[in-house]
Amino acid sequence: MYINHEAKTIVITKAENKAASTIGSEMDKALGAQMERFPSYTVRIEKEKKTRDYLDRINFEFMEAYIKAKGDANNLKIFYTKRGLDENAERINSLIVEDFFSIREWFFDEYKEVKNYAEQIKEMKAQRKAAKEAEKMSKRVEEMKKMIAIRESLDAKVA
Repeated sequence: MYINHEAKTIVITKAENKAASTIGSEMDKALGAQMERFPSYTVRIEKEKKTRDYLDRINFEFMEAYIKAKGDANNLKIFYTKRGLDENAERINSLIVEDFFSIREWFFDEYKEVKNYAEQIKEMKAQRKAAKEAEKMSKRVEEMKKMIAIRESLDAKVA
């Protein structure tokens, strides 16, 4: 749950909304306190963002296309064999098929640049997130400074 003062909304996720629907629960009390604190604000339920790792998106189709794009006939043959396929990508019933994760690990061992690229993407996302958080915190600090200055001026007028 977070408060968006610009849009004057109390934003909660679907899971938090479900937890708040139980009367007397911690989430119900927390949401009630925020609604009491900001009576003019509306409650908005947001869909939770799924954070998928780039490596999770690498599937058999990607691996096959990447090996073909590299023009590596030997690795393509190994890839097909690991999947239980012949040179024409037809299923061979007599071959023992390896599981997806072991094939993916073999792929990453053969093509380290793919895994390195995925790690770079993950690092760039983490840096962007940290920069956004730092910007949010600096805005909050500025707002707090303004509020303190206003309070001090009001206290000075009262005294």
